[in-house]
Amino acid sequence: MDIWMMSTRKYMLALASLFSMLAVGGGQAHAERYEMSVGAGSHFVPMESMDALTEDSAYVGPALSIALRLPELSLVPDTGTEVVLGYESGLMTGESFRAIQSRFNISTVSLSVRLRKQLFSKGSAFVQVGIGWQRSDLALMDVSGDEDRRLEGSSNAFSGLAAIGFDLALVQGPKAPFSLSLRTEIGYQASTSLAMDAAPVGGDELSIPRKSRDLGSVNASGAMLRWGFVVSM
Repeated sequence: MDIWMMSTRKYMLALASLFSMLAVGGGQAHAERYEMSVGAGSHFVPMESMDALTEDSAYVGPALSIALRLPELSLVPDTGTEVVLGYESGLMTGESFRAIQSRFNISTVSLSVRLRKQLFSKGSAFVQVGIGWQRSDLALMDVSGDEDRRLEGSSNAFSGLAAIGFDLALVQGPKAPFSLSLRTEIGYQASTSLAMDAAPVGGDELSIPRKSRDLGSVNASGAMLRWGFVVSM
């Protein structure tokens, strides 16, 4: 849990710093060219391969992104083009036979292209497609005794996403130094399989095997729902 929080905080600070540098460097000549979104995302993972690790079929976590709008580039007529760098993470937990607890964290860094269509003065819709890199961290803890006995491991995978969304402007106008919008989007994220290999950490006598074990693979593909606030400068 602590590792998950530290990793999320690190990416939040990195994206916020990058957005600040872009906004300050852009100046007034590039108004409304940079965007930062802060919100949350829900991922629904109905895959049977996840059943051994978690009791849940979904996970919720922070969803952050920064985007660069490219007014000079129009891939589709009457639409705007944006390049998006995003980060998401989530934590899933479970327990087997009241003896083995599991914590499964998934973090995703993605690079996407977004096409936006202005529908009316305060509303716009968009389509977004991209690719990403996933990292998973697994911890299996034997809680049947008094000692801290666990297996830990990590794995990497590639992902692809496709989503549609809608932005509704809450603060907008020529005199405002920025615009604030409310965003909702739905989509699907497809991932390659995560190979789970875990090794013992701590404890003198483990009821789970001491040597590294191949736990098979899991697949975190599934539908997603994201919502949050967007600041544009």
